[in-house]
Amino acid sequence: MKMVIVDDEMLVRAGIKSAIKWEKEGYTIVGEAEDGFSALKVIEETKPDIVLLDVNMPGMNGIDLIKLLREKEISCSIIILSCHEEFEFVKDALKNGARDYLLKHKADPDHILQIVNDAKNSLLNDRRKKGNIEKLQKNAEIGKYYLKNKFLIQLLKGEKLEAWEIEKKVKELNIKISEKNLSCIVFQVDNLDNVKKRYDTDDNDLLQFSIINITTELLSQSKECEFLLYDDNMYIIITSNSNEVSRKNIHDKNIMIINRIYDALQHYLNIYTSFGIGECKAADYSNIALAFSKAKSSLGLKFINFHQHIFSQLDLCNQNDLVNTHEILKKFEIDIQQNIKEKEFVTVVTKIDELVKWIKSIRYNDYYKIILIFEKIIECIAKECNINFTEYTSLTGKCNNIDELRNIVVDAINKINMPEENEVVSNYVVREAITFIKQNYNKDIGLELIAEHIGYSESYLSRVFNKEMNMSILNYLNTVRINKAKELLMDYKLKNYEIADKVGFNTAIHFNIVFKKITGKTPTEYRNNFGNGKVCEGD
Repeated sequence: MKMVIVDDEMLVRAGIKSAIKWEKEGYTIVGEAEDGFSALKVIEETKPDIVLLDVNMPGMNGIDLIKLLREKEISCSIIILSCHEEFEFVKDALKNGARDYLLKHKADPDHILQIVNDAKNSLLNDRRKKGNIEKLQKNAEIGKYYLKNKFLIQLLKGEKLEAWEIEKKVKELNIKISEKNLSCIVFQVDNLDNVKKRYDTDDNDLLQFSIINITTELLSQSKECEFLLYDDNMYIIITSNSNEVSRKNIHDKNIMIINRIYDALQHYLNIYTSFGIGECKAADYSNIALAFSKAKSSLGLKFINFHQHIFSQLDLCNQNDLVNTHEILKKFEIDIQQNIKEKEFVTVVTKIDELVKWIKSIRYNDYYKIILIFEKIIECIAKECNINFTEYTSLTGKCNNIDELRNIVVDAINKINMPEENEVVSNYVVREAITFIKQNYNKDIGLELIAEHIGYSESYLSRVFNKEMNMSILNYLNTVRINKAKELLMDYKLKNYEIADKVGFNTAIHFNIVFKKITGKTPTEYRNNFGNGKVCEGD
């Protein structure tokens, strides 16, 4: 406990200081003063718990100082020091908030210590009570916060609530949104698993906590707005616009909110986020569920267009076209599976690229349907080629976008196309062709030259190679060349056109086309993703 002694008589101050071993009793005398003005300065600087205060001093007396401390809301326990004839001052001091008093001429060490200890115990008790009250208030606030979130989640899920029940909870929980022009903004952190790797295991909640704090602060001035965490990586903002009639103005306002949050999270947390917007005209709290559904559907477009960060219901595929859309998807699926059965894997990759391009063009956002189609393609490859592709099907659900999904299928096809180094090829003609390709891939060779070298006709070589390797001989040649190119791309000193020449391509353009078809990435993209991060000039 910190203590200050204020008295205009130096001997009184010295006597109180020396009468008791204060440190042993748990007190520290942090200052002393001889008048009210200097006492105020000492008290403001040291913030004592207890002040022994002379009631009658020149300049500012003790009563005036007590009043001034109360005005300044400086909290400390005051014990008045007085003489017998100053008792009227004492009563006035007690009336203004002093804790107790000591008569100077009767004060012995034990009595002084008893009065000070009583003040300390009373002070501690007051602080405990205050702490309990604050704890109760905090718990009440937390309870109200969770009740509010629970109610908002009920509205978001479209749970059936009576109108009177909604009205009652809106008032009780101080819900700030009205029923007019409701909007729902849903956002999530991009590549959350990679972002979490920046944090220790014990600090995984820190990211979520920081996002909530920053977003709450940015929305604090919005009069018609509620914000909540819906699940591990889904944050929801619900807004209303009681005084706005223009749909464009409402949409522009939502975009402004999004951009402020996007910029702040990118600036302070170095994370990127994606946002989906759902808007409703109808004036009814039940439409929150509809706005939420639209916002989630809008955000689903991130899977097919990962370069954007804002998506709205205006970007969605026309619901009237869905029947036709499902028919086209089914046809793609059937055609690709037929190509797989015929071992036409180059055509399979081409068809998959066409499928991806078409899905993007119509803004189709059924994530689970897209995943299912690609998993069926992988399963068909596994069945027709008698290979276990469990490792690939387990990756499909972890894809962040449709391009990653496409690359998983292409990698699976490449695994078929390229046998392991130690894999035995039974057909002698095919073994000879493979040996020649591996020794001469960097030269201008093709089916005609390979057939001539091993002494068989082009048609015969093509037929037996397809049967043995489940792929055409030219596709195998290109795969060997691209695998070698991948190694050379790790050397950032080499330019793309130099690598193209080293692996047997006549032009860098042809090299880029084949590389993208086999790997799903351009040579430069592959180098940036898997190399040392340095991009060679002149690519």
